[in-house]
Amino acid sequence: MPRKARRRIPSVKPQLVAHAAQRFHVLLVDTDPKVRKLLADAISGEHMVLLEAASLAEARTRLRESEVDLALIEPNLPDGSGMDLAHELDQTRSTTQTIVISDQPNLQHAIEAIRAGAADFIAKPLDLDELNERVRVAIDRHKVGQKQQMRIRRLRRICKKLNIARQEVTQQVDILCNDLVTAYQELAAQMQHV
Repeated sequence: MPRKARRRIPSVKPQLVAHAAQRFHVLLVDTDPKVRKLLADAISGEHMVLLEAASLAEARTRLRESEVDLALIEPNLPDGSGMDLAHELDQTRSTTQTIVISDQPNLQHAIEAIRAGAADFIAKPLDLDELNERVRVAIDRHKVGQKQQMRIRRLRRICKKLNIARQEVTQQVDILCNDLVTAYQELAAQMQHV
């Protein structure tokens, strides 16, 4: 009798998981170096690239230098509000997902984060398993957003081609109509001679 195959149980490691072969760029904007170190250790891996910033100005510089798929933002930064950055990302980079990480969680902050365009709101201290799950969900939403953007671009190209074809058909129909009118006038003139 054949032996049953044993199921291999993967070791659990507090590490953020990327679900695709593509590299995801994660921007971490937090004033606390301990949090940045914790997340840098957790995000380390071949599919994740971590960009760090301790201030709003530094975050904007990182955004100019690189595309970002996911931003983890602290709301209270020394040179401004992280909510402003979340709002900017929502307005200018529609597929970039934003998670606000706050050490002073309350309902008002959560509402402000959602209004600023954040996809999620997490309270400190960070539970790496919970963070892992929320980052996974954000990455999945990012993928869906990218697919939707690709479909929209494809549909726009198709619509443009269809519009050009419609214009060409309209011109050909106009030419045919003019030819028919001319032929009818010639036929009418010949009929009058007869």
